[in-house]
This record gives sequence, C-alpha cells and structure tokens, in this order.
Amino acid sequence: MEIQFERILCSESNLLRDWLDLSLNHSVPSSLLILSRLKPEEVVGATLSSLPDEVVDTGHDFPAI
Repeated sequence: MEIQFERILCSESNLLRDWLDLSLNHSVPSSLLILSRLKPEEVVGATLSSLPDEVVDTGHDFPAI
C-alpha cells in the first residue's frame, strides 16, 4: 500500500512540475492545461459555456455528442 501511495505522489509531483514548466517557460495558458485533464465531452461543454450567447446561439441544431 505504501509503494502505491508513493507512486501516486511521484506521478502528481511530475504532473505539477510539467504544468509549471509549460505555463512559465512555454506560455501555455493555465485554462488549456486544465482543459487537457477533462474528458472530450466535458471540454466541449466547458468551451461552449464560456462563449458569449450570441456566438453559441446560431439557430442550428447540431446532433448531441
């Protein structure tokens, strides 16, 4: 059990280090880093909900994902 916990901590530590590197040294927006951890359908929903209503409401009926 301890070995698995250490592996999780190491993995999270590496992820945080990678995020900081991408954000600070490569100018990747933090919002993009957060979206990269979501499932594809959550990304679409989060993206659409952040757009102004006049952009989203085009009058077209698109099939559900």
